[in-house]
Amino acid sequence: MTTKKSTNNRSSALLDCTTEEVKSVWTHLIEPDTHFDDVGWYKITFRMSEPEGIKLNSQLSKLLEQQKAEYENAGAKIRSVNSVEGKKVEEDDGTVAYDFTAKLRPFFKSKKDGSKITQRPTVLDAQLKPMGELIGKGSDVKVNFKVVPYNTPMAMGLTLRLVAVQVINLVSVNAGGSEDHGFAVVEEGFSSNQEPSTSGSTTPKSGDNSVAGVTASVASGADF
Repeated sequence: MTTKKSTNNRSSALLDCTTEEVKSVWTHLIEPDTHFDDVGWYKITFRMSEPEGIKLNSQLSKLLEQQKAEYENAGAKIRSVNSVEGKKVEEDDGTVAYDFTAKLRPFFKSKKDGSKITQRPTVLDAQLKPMGELIGKGSDVKVNFKVVPYNTPMAMGLTLRLVAVQVINLVSVNAGGSEDHGFAVVEEGFSSNQEPSTSGSTTPKSGDNSVAGVTASVASGADF
């Protein structure tokens, strides 16, 4: 992982980081995840090897202590301190790894005039071309984020502010999905590339809870 002291004055970021190739675990990069609030977050949870995870945890813990001291020296009240360390996980083969989450709000208010400024993370392919595909679990990615401090009436801590993701090897969101449900290809069956049949009624009768028709839809970022 490469790191450098951030010069981004707007964010008051402490550090600018770019990981080596890591594994994607959970992503919301096309649309914000609004599960917990209406505004939502663009975000990615990525998995680092044990040595790299320990190294990043050490850096974050050091920055957290330094920032806490700065707040206290400035007379700021600190009610509690949120942990900043990545989550330790054990792989199926017994190896240890660490999960981290970088996230970004879809907009922020300008301190100058209070106007709403929209933002979203940059998502690039291996050739540095913009891409809009959904990124499945297990994709090889590189993640760029800024380490940003915060201090609210509830707690202080650090957040990993997502800036960009580069996809080195993409795992399709739907890869393996049909096999997981016991499905198999039916050669003579309906394909999403053809027009559905319009013969017969597709309107369910009153009180009938059975499915009369199926409409194919494209998954959103909140679906995985």
